[in-house]
Amino acid sequence: GIGALCARREVFDVVLANLLIPVIEELGGDLRAICAPGGVVVLSGLLVEHRTRALAALGATEVLGEYRSEGWLTLVASGEVGGVVRMRTEPAR
Repeated sequence: GIGALCARREVFDVVLANLLIPVIEELGGDLRAICAPGGVVVLSGLLVEHRTRALAALGATEVLGEYRSEGWLTLVASGEVGGVVRMRTEPAR
């Protein structure tokens, strides 16, 4: 699991997570930890109203893209620690 990746200090350019918000809140720091410098974390399967909670779980990373469809949300965020959250406006798809 993700704990084994953290223990081996493996990192990835892209980290994809299709998880519910309670799991993202539990593993947010680990998701960021396995993201290589300059990499991105993609969170999908989120309800739109869980956006703020998901970003907080990742440690306020920079939002590079946001895609919404029928109440669901996908976030593409920088894996950099402590990045500034900037919103790029994306059309609804």
